[in-house]
Amino acid sequence: MASLGNDGGQLLDTDQLIDRLVADHRRVNPHWIERACLLAAGAALAVAIVLVAAVIGFRDDIPAAVMEGRILAKYGFVVLASLTAGLVYCRMARPGRRLKVLWLAYLIPLGLVIAAAAITAAGRGLGDIGATVADPNWRFCVTLVPAFAVIPFALFAAVLRRAAPTDLAGAGFATGILATAVTALAYAAHCPADSPLFVAVWYPLAFLIGGFAGAVVAPRLMRW
Repeated sequence: MASLGNDGGQLLDTDQLIDRLVADHRRVNPHWIERACLLAAGAALAVAIVLVAAVIGFRDDIPAAVMEGRILAKYGFVVLASLTAGLVYCRMARPGRRLKVLWLAYLIPLGLVIAAAAITAAGRGLGDIGATVADPNWRFCVTLVPAFAVIPFALFAAVLRRAAPTDLAGAGFATGILATAVTALAYAAHCPADSPLFVAVWYPLAFLIGGFAGAVVAPRLMRW
């Protein structure tokens, strides 16, 4: 069979057309999104480290804080939050996925840090708990983490544009959560507030700010 032009002349044999269409056929790696996410995460973390080091610097007592275990709960939460956010992000990058169910995964690191906060609060007075939560560093946490996450967000959004998300707002939310979580890995090395009481309130809030910002911005960036 042949394709015909408007004047009835033969333009292209069907077999030739098929051959041309499959000439550039290449096997698609089903895990390319995960690999691209890992590369973007590495670049995003590097950017966040540079920004934190250049703008606000790192705390001097990190070795002592690690040895005494003061920083372990905070980093345990941030690392687990980053891994969880990465998994949700990779799922949301694929067509047909919606955030309605996947967002429940965020409750895993949140639940653990809340449990750690509850243990820390046991036996302490309300005034002491309030003073710990209201540590002045909260202002930096909820402003600098989302601000430093702008470039990491752009990196993850670039990967998302190559994918085929159908829930654009949900994918943007997942992108914002991931960008802020990765940024928090660097920021936590500056933040002197290590108590799970502080972390359970202000770090998730910083992540939510990034998530909602991503839900607003991403659909405009990835509108088909």
